[in-house]
Amino acid sequence: MKKAFSLFELLIVVAIIATIYTIAIKSFVPQKRRKDIKIGEMKEFLTKNYGFNIELICIHNCQKCYLKANGKTEEINQNFGFKENLTLFLINENYIESKVEFANYEDNEICMRYKISKKGISEPSIIKNGENFYVLPSYIGKVRDFSSMEEAINWYRKSDYNLEDIY
Repeated sequence: MKKAFSLFELLIVVAIIATIYTIAIKSFVPQKRRKDIKIGEMKEFLTKNYGFNIELICIHNCQKCYLKANGKTEEINQNFGFKENLTLFLINENYIESKVEFANYEDNEICMRYKISKKGISEPSIIKNGENFYVLPSYIGKVRDFSSMEEAINWYRKSDYNLEDIY
């Protein structure tokens, strides 16, 4: 009687080794980040992928973000292009900006917190990201990019909006 592997036994051994190799490689290879999303696309991305009544919380100099939705908090692997010196300002009814100071999240300093209500409304705000200022509309319209806070506030002050200003 021969003491060798049959072709069928050899194929089974190769299949088992290939399966173990595939599982081991996946655990060591880092997952690719999703396509970078610009600040101007942030609200659309969040509502499209996560719906309404959500809250984005970013920590570690805005390099790690969590999303709170439906009573659950999960880390999202998404880069929004936030820089380390990001600052969020809220705009009141008198068009005066106030810098937002955040409480800590799980003993980490929050650099960005952005809420979208059940109806898709967010607070009117301006993000200072690096040298640029981004106006985040509360409901409709696209995000605007300005080079100064004064320009951003003046855009908010306009009393005669038309569709070109909103979209």
